[in-house]
Amino acid sequence: LDPPSKRPRSEALSFVSLRFSNIIKQEKWNELPLSWKSRPLKVTPLMWAYCHEHDVVDAHLKALMLPAEALASRCESFIIVADDTRYDLPTAQMVVEHFGDRRPFSSKLDGFASLVSNKKAKRVLGMSFRSFRTPCTSQPLSQDGSTSQASVFHAPADFILKSGIPGGGLKLVYQMYGALNTEKTNCILHPTSFDATHPELEFNVGPGKTLDTNRYCVLIVNLLGNGLSTSPSGNADRSNVQEYPACGTSVCDNVRLQAVLLDSLGIQELACIYGYSMGAMQALHWAAMYPNRVKRVAAVCGSAKPSDFNIVFLDSLEAALLADKDCDVSTGWKLLGPCQQGLKAFARIYAGWGVPRQFYQKEIWRKSSRDGTAFSSREDFVARSYDNGFVNSNPLNLLAQVRTWRQGDISTAYGMPSSSTMASVLGRISARVYLMPCTTDSYFSAADIENEGQLIPNCRFLPIESDWGHRAGDPHRPGQEADADFIGRHVKELLAEEVK
Repeated sequence: LDPPSKRPRSEALSFVSLRFSNIIKQEKWNELPLSWKSRPLKVTPLMWAYCHEHDVVDAHLKALMLPAEALASRCESFIIVADDTRYDLPTAQMVVEHFGDRRPFSSKLDGFASLVSNKKAKRVLGMSFRSFRTPCTSQPLSQDGSTSQASVFHAPADFILKSGIPGGGLKLVYQMYGALNTEKTNCILHPTSFDATHPELEFNVGPGKTLDTNRYCVLIVNLLGNGLSTSPSGNADRSNVQEYPACGTSVCDNVRLQAVLLDSLGIQELACIYGYSMGAMQALHWAAMYPNRVKRVAAVCGSAKPSDFNIVFLDSLEAALLADKDCDVSTGWKLLGPCQQGLKAFARIYAGWGVPRQFYQKEIWRKSSRDGTAFSSREDFVARSYDNGFVNSNPLNLLAQVRTWRQGDISTAYGMPSSSTMASVLGRISARVYLMPCTTDSYFSAADIENEGQLIPNCRFLPIESDWGHRAGDPHRPGQEADADFIGRHVKELLAEEVK
């Protein structure tokens, strides 16, 4: 690594101090957050902070490459620290528990905000710090093992949402894996599902995996509202170029913006769209809205519209969040506090829908684990799998995605005639479609999806026989090997089919 252009000794930088907080090793990253209640001693506020080991290395390299004129003096210090804390309790509550009635901080401490400032390192070193709560800053491995940052695409100024609201500047965060061929015809689009981000879907992507990067270029695009693409959380911290709209966004808004993104990349034809849950909804929308651009669809545990029963579930999730006074959307996307009661209620509702009655009846949780530790009881499963899964989520982002899900009726998609029916819209699909619902899914019933399949001209119905319910379509957990094998085998069959 070459240093900056050599400077005369009299102008050389004398000293750079990089002060970093508790360094978290890569192999320990998934163990965060730490439990505030089970901490071994009363740790000082400085010990609430943390940083990823790779950020420490990156900071040293960036400091080495700085020209002298970028620094205010010959002796500079930088703090290398994540934007948030490493504990599971919101910062404002930790301050109260640590300092009691003494309130030494005048600034507002929303969510899990760190007490330690990294602004200088961001400004001068150009750092972007990893956080286990916002996985967009992780650096996934590409096909050749190198690392690359996710990319950002902004909607053009003339982009209009289905609601009629201007959408210019809305941001899509996406990641590409593998290489496009010369004709750019080997792309598999993989839209994210509810509350998922692209690093969480990488278990399916790579050489020899279900989405094989030896043969295909896989493009994972993050859903609007998921915390990476434009989301309500970005309105609060002013990181959005264009604010997340008060009216929300629909499934077809996401699909249309993805189409514009593909245009910018020179991709006119998709070898396949692979989608799970809300990703499957987007996949079917894609095939109906752009029938000439999609050759194959693998729709896993998702349908072309939410059923009335599904909407009752979505309404209960929204009610749980809005019942907490910290979640206020009466005058825009506002979070007045940590919304811990709302998130707990949200998680408990999810626990009764994400897996079915059979999962609890047969104690399937005994065959699984989380973070290497087997579940010891039903309550342990619910607490670690659902409570812990949502405790660090942004309630406004969850609410935004719930509303997008609710607006997922394909017959009312942008550009469809007002007289459209489910039969007429699904009849537009020319792609080869594999529908893979789970027989015990409570969100998207296999019976409803089978009925939809009869309206799609070139469709194969392949139900997943599993007691994992909706989670059968997201088989990265221990105990889901049969589900993973079923999906992987049939996706490879689909990709092997010759499609005109």
